[in-house]
Amino acid sequence: MEPHSSEAELQQPAANGWLSGQDDLSAAPTKEEPITQRDLDKIWRWNSIVPEAEERCVHDMIQYQAQARPSAPAVCAWDGNLTYHELDRLATGLAGQLVDLGVKPNMLVPLCFEKSMWTTVAMLGVMKAGGAFVLLDPSLPGQRLQCMVREANTSLLVSSAGEHALASKLCPKTLVVDHGYFRDDVDSQPTRSLPDSDPNSIIYVVFTSGTTGTPKGAIITHKSSSSGLRHQIAGLGYTAESRVYDFAAYSFDISIYNALTTLLAGGCLCVPKEQDRKSTLAGSINSLRANTISLTPSVARLLSPADLLDLKTMILGGEAIHVGDIEPWWGRVFTAYGPSECTPTSMMNLGPSSPEEACRLGRGVGVVTWVVDQHDHNSLLPPGCVGELLLEGPLVGLGYLNDPKKTAAAFIDDPTWLLRGSSGQSGRRGRLYKTGDLVKYAEDGSLVFVGRNDSQVKIRGQRVELGEVERAVQDCVSVASQVVAEALVPAKDGSSTSLAAFIRMDGLAMAESGLSMLSINKDSQKKLEELLPSYMVPTVFFSIREFPMTPTGKTDRRRLREMGESFSETMTEKPLEESTEVDAPILESEQPAFALAQKVAAMLPPWRQRDMTANGGSGYEDICLFPSGLDSINMMALAYFIAQQFQVEIDLEVLMDPSTSIRGLAGLVTDSQAAS
Repeated sequence: MEPHSSEAELQQPAANGWLSGQDDLSAAPTKEEPITQRDLDKIWRWNSIVPEAEERCVHDMIQYQAQARPSAPAVCAWDGNLTYHELDRLATGLAGQLVDLGVKPNMLVPLCFEKSMWTTVAMLGVMKAGGAFVLLDPSLPGQRLQCMVREANTSLLVSSAGEHALASKLCPKTLVVDHGYFRDDVDSQPTRSLPDSDPNSIIYVVFTSGTTGTPKGAIITHKSSSSGLRHQIAGLGYTAESRVYDFAAYSFDISIYNALTTLLAGGCLCVPKEQDRKSTLAGSINSLRANTISLTPSVARLLSPADLLDLKTMILGGEAIHVGDIEPWWGRVFTAYGPSECTPTSMMNLGPSSPEEACRLGRGVGVVTWVVDQHDHNSLLPPGCVGELLLEGPLVGLGYLNDPKKTAAAFIDDPTWLLRGSSGQSGRRGRLYKTGDLVKYAEDGSLVFVGRNDSQVKIRGQRVELGEVERAVQDCVSVASQVVAEALVPAKDGSSTSLAAFIRMDGLAMAESGLSMLSINKDSQKKLEELLPSYMVPTVFFSIREFPMTPTGKTDRRRLREMGESFSETMTEKPLEESTEVDAPILESEQPAFALAQKVAAMLPPWRQRDMTANGGSGYEDICLFPSGLDSINMMALAYFIAQQFQVEIDLEVLMDPSTSIRGLAGLVTDSQAAS
């Protein structure tokens, strides 16, 4: 998660000492006029030209590649390969079938697939049929998937054979797309009449966390998507020689971006098996001969450039980026930023002069960027001042599905400063998206991220509305009278962010400090996992006597984060469930359990490491892995460690099983070694 901002920082220009106009006090902004003419002219020079919109549908642009390079590889997947001609032929056949099944322009069609070459066929087929796809991640909780399908108001769902059972629970009418489907000569039937292309039609809807507890769907049109892809492909260096690794889960919209960007550039999308991308990432990248990949910094830290000599381009985004994330990949790394509401990528840092500069957001690509007062979007701010980032241009999406109120709040038209313009630059009308991100202009017009102006955070690259987490914990933990969720960032640079829930429980005896750790019972944990995606389930719980308050009577979230991040070893744990018999500690003589325990302890936050130590610090408790607070990124790191240290591959699902303990894992490692 990106760093939070102090009140002082949000009200003052940048603390690095520079401020445009500081050598001329008469040109300085005043309380009545927050921006000088000089600064206004400078900002308008940066944003004078809105990038041109692309008036073509994405599938038409992909079809151009199919006609120009029919025999070139389009998809290289674990379950098969497709040339551009084959991809276009299969997608066209599917599109005709979808039209026969009632798909109309702008109709939403959910897709439920594991990682597979058929996902790309299904996406393109829905586009050609005039529909809009909703990419579902089968690993999400069933309740959440049901909510998405319900919001899509669909009468048809397309799935793989492997996910057909799940798809049938989500929608009564399903179509299975796989080798068997096309063996029935679907693709060889006479070409059906497909709808005319309309760039203003919807291409897809992507769901993100919502403040009300219901996921909100961001609507993207073909024009928005194709405009972004057109402006960004060259900057990223995508060509017909690009082999792009499809790492992102389908719950990330970057998975859509990877597929479409690759195909529009004439490159090859490399689709790994689900297990391979999680457990043997480096080996999978090499086996698919991928030379380009997009990752969050948390995942990139698991890789070594020395193991990936063919990798030419590393694109980092989705989380705060540190110098230590850039340095190993310097010379072949780009950073990218973008809210789902404006296509997955709207800003890039393409030409940094140093790793430090590479940590900035960069500049708009396909959009222009404005910084306004976070409390008044009609007040433009000068360079160096922290404010809310607004995006203008063809990438701005339509709004939120079935939610005109949220759409009106986040998507605005014609702010006064845009209509007014500047000296030498006439004003204009425009539609802008309020990102909620707090940023400031650097001297060169690039943007530096500062924080958020709301309760949204990033966990493992995914947007999380803390209000949704709070509601779920309140519903699932019966003893909670009040809940506040927060993201805790360890002081150690580059460490993973932990999602914490602070719970006030009336009548509970508290430690003198007023803050104690909690262990919620198994039933509550199970309910949370059934309700929320894994990245939204808190990994640490605290009981608190009273929540700190601001002078205005609101919960002091900043103070709460400080309390959680500085949690002391002297604070005692207050479990919510009966304690169980403790097994003998794991000592150094017990291998491989001791080596595994050392690795697990090193990945845990400080407050969890204390719980693991035993025998005066010379041993470790035998704990279950997933309930201890390890997330999926930690589990990937543990799988890599086991593969390198013991030459054994352990399925990530085994590591994520709540019952898998350190000793149990050690037994699996020993058994696998004996069997090999």
